[in-house]
Parts: sequence; structure tokens; C-alpha cells
Amino acid sequence: MQGSFRHGVVAVAVAAASVTVPLYAGATVKTRTLATMPANFKKHAFAVTTDGNEVAFVERSLDGQRVVFRGQRGPFFPEVAPPQIAQKSNTLFYWGGDPKTGAADLALIANGERITPGFVKGSEIFFSDDGEHWATAGAVASGDDSNARPKARVIVDGKIVGTHKDVTWPVFSPDNRHVAYIAQQDDDSFRLIIDGAVKWSFEKPEVPSAAAMTQGDSPPSLAQVFMLKYLSNGSLLFMAQDRDGWAVYRDGTRLATYGSYRSTRGGVNFDFGQTFRSQPAIVASWFGTAEKAPIGAWWERIPGEETHWRIMRDGVPMQKTCAHFWEGSPAFLSDDGAHIAYQCPQTVPGVGVESKLDMMYDETVLGTYYNVYGIGFSDNGSRIAYAASTDNSEDGWHVYLHGRYFAMRYVEIWRPRITPDGKHVAWEGKRGKRGVLVIDGDSRASFDDVLWGPEFLAPDTVSWVIRRGTRILRVDASY
Repeated sequence: MQGSFRHGVVAVAVAAASVTVPLYAGATVKTRTLATMPANFKKHAFAVTTDGNEVAFVERSLDGQRVVFRGQRGPFFPEVAPPQIAQKSNTLFYWGGDPKTGAADLALIANGERITPGFVKGSEIFFSDDGEHWATAGAVASGDDSNARPKARVIVDGKIVGTHKDVTWPVFSPDNRHVAYIAQQDDDSFRLIIDGAVKWSFEKPEVPSAAAMTQGDSPPSLAQVFMLKYLSNGSLLFMAQDRDGWAVYRDGTRLATYGSYRSTRGGVNFDFGQTFRSQPAIVASWFGTAEKAPIGAWWERIPGEETHWRIMRDGVPMQKTCAHFWEGSPAFLSDDGAHIAYQCPQTVPGVGVESKLDMMYDETVLGTYYNVYGIGFSDNGSRIAYAASTDNSEDGWHVYLHGRYFAMRYVEIWRPRITPDGKHVAWEGKRGKRGVLVIDGDSRASFDDVLWGPEFLAPDTVSWVIRRGTRILRVDASY
């Protein structure tokens, strides 16, 4: 759903034309039931296969909780976490255990195999693009001292590849062959680990540089500060601290250097003192990357006494300056990396910093809004769709297609998506208690929850998987 705007309140006038798209006379909506659940199903605990034809859910009883998938019921646990399904391979993963006993009974069910990694609590599972490999990182007890801070363990395909003081989340390379993460050792040094081997040991800074600080009693927490992500050509884009300060690297090439950072995850927003307030800084934990080009983008604080931020695209600054970085999301790149879109906070005199947002497409302002959410590119990158509000009224959300809005207003809107031909927009919105599936402003069906979609798997068709009461339905709507 849309994010919340936590700064100044201001009504922003928008000079934008509305979009009117006539409903195709032959448009149809087809539904079919994928599953009928018992009344005691667990809410917000679903997973859908890549093709949108099968669903996993959790049912509850006096015996505990268990996952149901493809007509098979898994073992009972006192508590089961929401399941995950690996893309393409459509294999099922979930955590089960007793919150009261923790690591003693916590198990990961990985494609039918029961694994007991010794984690204190369940953790997110990450998959390779082909769905054939998986990895996770979680907290494990640090010796016999129950009061000691747990350590971080990384597991790939069921095998332990490392145990460290703390780690980032593991990431897979695009060829599905490698797994990388950054680890903090017991001596507080940091290392880049690829396939279980140390590829880079980072020297401690020899210049004034903000300390690597995280928040929370349990790892993994380094993702609050350190960043790493594989690019389309297999190179690794990462942020780490070395002897020259905080740096952004693409493999061995240094793209930028900073004295300090800000973080948008885990509630981390440390004040590193006057030393760093006029120095360049980077927003940690957010990299925007292109799916089909080796290009990345991030937020940078411009050096100087006044606070100004801008987007760096592959180490080159965008011309637009902003009053602050946007905490809700990074910059978004088109698949080919040729275009970039992001929210740029500005100041309204008498109201305060970040009290309006310029919606940027490359160097063009598409509109100025109170809040913006859910930016998505067309396949060729020539247009973007997004949800935006012009004030803080309860039903103030519209969907926009490259600056032009659809007339219907909503209380909430989920991320809009542009159809492959670039001519239509599909989204989910809420105007009352139930949500509606929408194409070009025309409501096609109602739902209680959206589990999957909108997806474009068939010509001229938008597909969703939704929950309506105890039924899980596949919806295919033509346009």
C-alpha cells in the first residue's frame, strides 16, 4: 500500500490533465477458484507460484499451525511463519517452531526437507533467479552465555558457509552461481565474502569517517548500513568502509567516497557530530539498479553548510537538487538503465522542509505532490506510472500515467503497473472496506487481500490472485 508522509502538511496544486481511456467493448473478467480455506486460516500468510496458478496458505487448529500447498498438508508447529515460494522452480519454504523455546525447536522446511540451522528466530529466504538455490542469514547463540549478543550464520542450500559477528543479507549473482555478503569479524573488521571465501578485507579508515553503527540486539543487521547488489553483467555494486572512508565500488572500481551516511532501515539515523555535517554523505541501505544494464543509483548529500541532496547515477550527479533524500524508496531505473525516476523533497516557505515532492523523470518534473508511491516504468522506459496525493485528505490518492491522472480517488492504492504495450495501467485501490482491481480507472473485481499481481502473462490480459473471504481466486481481466 501507499507509504505515509511524515513531514509538513500542505496542499499542493497540480496542473495535470486527466486520462480518459474508454473501456474496450469486448472486455471480460474471468475468475476461478484456486483454493477454499477453512475459516481458521492465518491472515497475511500466503505465497503464490510464479505462474499464479497455485497458492500456499496456513491453517490453524487446536493442534497448531501447518502449511497447505498443492493439496498436501505439512507438519503441525506451534507457530508457522508466512511461507515463501521460489520463483520459477515453485518450491515451498517456511519456518515452523515454538516462540517460547526458540532455537531448540525452530525448523526450516525447505522443499520438503526439514533443516534445523540453530537460528534464534526465523529469517527471510533469498532465492537465485532460476529458483534452484536459496540462502538465508540468521542469529545463533554465542556460546554458553545466554546474555551474550548472538552471532550471525549464513546458510546456502542447506549448508553453513560462515558464522560471524554480523552480516548483510546474502545476494545471488545473475547467473545463479555465486552468493555474496559483507561480514563483520570479532575484531570489528569487515570482509566481502563470495561463495564462502574472503575476496576483500577492508582496512580501517585513516581519515575522519563515521562509525559503522547498527540498531538492534540481534543480527543480521549490517544491511542497515552496508549495501551490496549484483548488477546485470555479474559485477558487484557495494558500499563499504575502507581506509579512505565510506565508498561505493563496482567490483574493484571506486565510484564515490563519503565521510558519513544516513540509513533508512532499522530506525537508524545517527548524528555523527559537527565533523561530518558539511561533508558529503550517502544514504545507506538503498541502491537502485537496472535489470538489464550494469547501472546503479543512490542518494548523495552535497558538500556544504546548507543541506542539499541529489541522485548519483553510476557516480555521475543528476542536476536536480532536493531539500532532503526521500526515505520511502531509492531512485528507480528503467530496465535498460537509460531513464531514472525518483521523488525529490522540496521546501514550502512557512511550512517546512520536505513538505512537497517533485516527481522526477530524468531531469523533468512531472508534477508536485504531497506524497508519491509505487513508481513503475513501462517496458521501454519511456513512461512511468505512480500513485500520488495532492493533500492529506482521507481519499486523496490518484493514479498517474507520466503526469496525467485518472479521475477516481482512493483511500489507498497499491503499486500501479503499465501493460507491456505501454498503453494501459493496472492497479489495486481501496475506496471503502473492500479493495478493487482496476484497469485504466475501470473497477473490474473486488477483493479482501491481493496475494499476487498485477501480472501480464497472456496477451491483452491482466492477472491477479486475490482473497475474497475464505476463497482464493485467480482473476484474468482483458483490456
